[in-house]
Amino acid sequence: RGADVYVCGGCVGLSASAGAVRLSADGTRWEALPLMKQRRFGAAAAAIGGRIYVCGGCAGPGASGGDGGGSWEHPGGEEGFNLRSAERFNPLDNCWEALPDMLE
Repeated sequence: RGADVYVCGGCVGLSASAGAVRLSADGTRWEALPLMKQRRFGAAAAAIGGRIYVCGGCAGPGASGGDGGGSWEHPGGEEGFNLRSAERFNPLDNCWEALPDMLE
């Protein structure tokens, strides 16, 4: 979609976010996009071949889905643990697709 700007994930209060929004190329309006498959903050993102790729980052409360609760404690005792998951957004289909996990 041209020079639109995408914002994916981040934090809302103390919770990692699965939210994504798009700012129109002319900078006049924001549009909410479908939730990503994984809550994340501090992820890397790139636009390649007309799709938006979001990779890694850190997880927090409710990290495995778009809507929920939890605490910052990873089952292994690490706070805000690193993610290996990746996903891509297709603006034409308006949907996210999970990708294979990244290597360790």
